[in-house]
Amino acid sequence: MDLEKYPRVLIVTVNPLSTTSNNGKTYASFFNGYPKEHIAQLYFHREIPTSDVCENYYKISDEDIINKFLGRSENIGRKVYREAREERLIPENVNNKLKKSSIVRFIRSLFWLSIDFEKDGVKSWLDKFDPEIIFFCGGNANYLYNSVLKLSKKYNAKIVYYITDDYVLPYFSFNIFNLINRNWTRNVFKKMCRNSSLILTIGDKMSNVYKGKYGIESKKIMNLVEVRNNKILNDELKNNDLQFVYVGGLHSNRWKVLSLIGRSLERIEKKGFRGTLNIYSQHQPEEKILREINSKKYSRYCGSLDSDGVKKVLKESDVLVHVESFDHNSKEITYLSVSTKISEYMASQKCILAVGPEDVASIEYLIETKSGFVITSMDNEDIDYKIIDIFQNPDKRSSYIEKALLTVKQNHDVEIRRKEFQQDIINLKNNN
Repeated sequence: MDLEKYPRVLIVTVNPLSTTSNNGKTYASFFNGYPKEHIAQLYFHREIPTSDVCENYYKISDEDIINKFLGRSENIGRKVYREAREERLIPENVNNKLKKSSIVRFIRSLFWLSIDFEKDGVKSWLDKFDPEIIFFCGGNANYLYNSVLKLSKKYNAKIVYYITDDYVLPYFSFNIFNLINRNWTRNVFKKMCRNSSLILTIGDKMSNVYKGKYGIESKKIMNLVEVRNNKILNDELKNNDLQFVYVGGLHSNRWKVLSLIGRSLERIEKKGFRGTLNIYSQHQPEEKILREINSKKYSRYCGSLDSDGVKKVLKESDVLVHVESFDHNSKEITYLSVSTKISEYMASQKCILAVGPEDVASIEYLIETKSGFVITSMDNEDIDYKIIDIFQNPDKRSSYIEKALLTVKQNHDVEIRRKEFQQDIINLKNNN
């Protein structure tokens, strides 16, 4: 491998590279096969990296900020290694509740503004690596943007800005701190776009909306999966006793839609259609959510899964479930985002059932590609009708599975898309 042609890439993201968490898996898939000596990651989360794509990690978490503020540490953050022990000063359930408060998020952002990469311990680590490219995905962590721009200027490093969720389009809210956070993020977003050499988005809808609204030119790179050896299977599909499986987050009120599916399975059993919904999520839900999604024998929360567990569960399922929430606030978050799970579902050769608003990007994508059964209503009759259709029409399920596999080969093939991405990185180095 000719190391000289590969620029040194500093990955700056909230979450670390991972084999399990959605964002971390996505970043890792982009850089798999890239020379490890030329990758480093600076991230801002308590989570510990699990991916071997990179071997040079530096972590700064909320706990590090608190310890610095209280005078317990002169430096902020530290170098970490894969599979190290995760430290928690703030219990996870408390942390999850605090994150929901717009006031807390705003105050937290002000504390994070105190980070100074020139003084707080990370400087020597950055100087030693001396990045040529900064791959940045900041989401709504508005406090990071100006610091990344300063790093870009200091090291004369070009920025590749990756956008996965929308936190900038105007929306109405009575909550003043929501509006302040949104406006702050929009301002630093525009500044980052002006100073980036390459802007990447999660899909066509985001690219088109941002071009129309802000004049931003971007390129899509969707979640990548292994598809090269996938051949269409001709397994006989069951028409009863179906196992529905959901793997993903329960945030943004997704749990409410899952509870509708569980209740539908209970209703249609009286008509002879038997099915169960098994729900897997990385984080333990609150008690009130558990009460809603644990519906007798028809739906239940089954815990979290590692990467091997996900593969096993998908393989043993009959129908894979994707949901998006219908409420206004949740739609604002997911409007332009294509879930990372969509491509994994498409590649699994299992039938997909999606429930969500028709104008949300993930649901639009499944409708446009004809890759699954889609319900765009919360009406009980509509949900029952479509789920019964899954039981009664194995041929339709086979057709959707085939179209989903063709779509994933076209848009999500990891070998093709990763090669394109890494070549774009190399081209940035050469185009000085």
